[in-house]
Order: sequence, then structure tokens, then C-alpha cells
Amino acid sequence: MLEHILTIHYPSYQQQGFSLAPFANKALALAGTHPVIDRAIIELPFICPDISHFNRTHLLQAFRDEKVSTSSAILYTFWWGGLSHPYQAPKLYQNPVLDRLERTGGMIARELILLAQEQSIESFKARLKDIFMEQQRGEYKLSGIGTSFFTKILQFGVQARKQDNLVGPLPIIADKWSMRGAMADMKVTGFEWETIFIGPNKQGAFAFIGRVEEEFESYWKFINYFSERVESLRDTYQGIDAFRMEELVFGWPRDIDNPSNPRHIASQIIETKTHSYMTFQELRSKLNEDGIRIPNFPSLRSSTP
Repeated sequence: MLEHILTIHYPSYQQQGFSLAPFANKALALAGTHPVIDRAIIELPFICPDISHFNRTHLLQAFRDEKVSTSSAILYTFWWGGLSHPYQAPKLYQNPVLDRLERTGGMIARELILLAQEQSIESFKARLKDIFMEQQRGEYKLSGIGTSFFTKILQFGVQARKQDNLVGPLPIIADKWSMRGAMADMKVTGFEWETIFIGPNKQGAFAFIGRVEEEFESYWKFINYFSERVESLRDTYQGIDAFRMEELVFGWPRDIDNPSNPRHIASQIIETKTHSYMTFQELRSKLNEDGIRIPNFPSLRSSTP
């Protein structure tokens, strides 16, 4: 599936920016005056002078710019990710929760820097696991924020801080659309997706197998699969990496029935086991004819420490 998305959309497609004003206004309405909210609004023009067109590049810059505090970058991540006003925002914008974000922001920044600098796969996995576990039940846990949103911090925070190639896989976003995209691709490649995901639920979302520690192991398999799949495509699609591939897989929320929308492509595979125009085997054969090989993965880095 990834090959098909790349053939249609790479390198031209980029996610569109949108306004952060509704999210900033909701934060002010629910939290009132709080240093985390005030600082985020003050610092936003440093990276995005026109907040009506905030995009991925601005968010990446938020994690790089020394004038922007980590708590602000994290808040922008939640806004960019579409923080739910009715459900998540009332939980997050409580003073004790914002106090925790202010207290732990620097700690998270330090951990992300160290993660990006790890020199062995073993130490990389161990540090990533520590961060993941702290987010789930420990010091970094924020009310209203689950795996879907915290992995956005991991992806952008690590991408912003990595100097060269990471020793481990980029910890990409694990939200509904990236997980559906990965699961659909696993069906195409023959990977046993049931070892990672359960679902879908009534909303079409998948979840990782296990709770807390077991969930991390599922996430580890997920990001390794995604990383190695993208690595296998780099010779054909110059410049592609996991960060860019996640953007493409996400697709777009409108025009969901458009055959070129990656969300539609994934749904066709998940729900009907066919591509918009051809079956799996026809798609595989066509790509092979075009010199694009869809490999199977008998051994992934998920089996390593």
C-alpha cells in the first residue's frame, strides 16, 4: 500500500495548515490565566507569525527554537493534533494538570534529546520504553492525553533533535489513521498484523495489544515495521523517510471517498481486501512489473531487545 500512496502523492503532497486560534481561545476559556497557556500564546508568533496557517513545519520548529519552551511546543502539538474540545480539553485545562506539564516539560525535552543521541539499539529501546511508561502511568501522564497524542510529541520531538540517522526507528505517531495505514500495508506484505493490533472498534480504530508494558512492545513492533518498510523504498523514492511517510499515510479528513485519499485506500484494503482498482495480487503483480517490489518481512527489529 505504501508504494501506491507514494506513486500518487510523493513528493508533491503536503498537509495543509490551519488556524490554531480556536484551540488557543478554548484553552483561555477553560484555564483562564495560567503560565503554560499564557506562555504558549506569547511564544507562538516566534515560529508562526500567522496562526491561521499553522503546519507541520511550524510544529517541528517549535521543538527546535530555543525561544519556545517545551511546554508550549507540547501544547501546540495537542492543538495541531486536533485536541477534542468537548472531551479532552476539559480534562487537560485544569490547573493541577497544567502545573504538571510546566513541571515536566523540561524533563521530557531532556529525555527526547538523549533518545535522539543514543548509540545502541538496546539503549534506544530502553529509554523510549521509559518515556512511554511515564506517559502512560507515571510523571508525564496528563489527563485527557493518551497514546495517540503523546506519540505526536515523540515523533516531532525526536525528528527535531536528531542530527544524523537514529540508531533506532523514529517513534512515529500512533493515531487512528497511521495505525490503519500500517495495518493495511501489513495485509499487503503478509505481515501478521494480529501480533500488534486489535480491532477495529465501531469508529474504525485499532488499538495495540496489551496494557502499559505490553502495549509498548506492540508499539515497538509497529514503529520497526514502519521504519523498515520505508527504508526498503528509499532507493525507488529518493528522500522518503518515516517522518514524511507518516504525513502521506495520514491522508486528509475531507473527501474521504476520493480513491486517491490514503484513508480511502487503507479502508478498501481493511474492509474489502481490494485496492480501489485491483486486488492485492493484481496490485503486487503490477508493482513488480514496474520494478517496485513489495517484500515480506520474516524478521523485523521488533524481535531484538
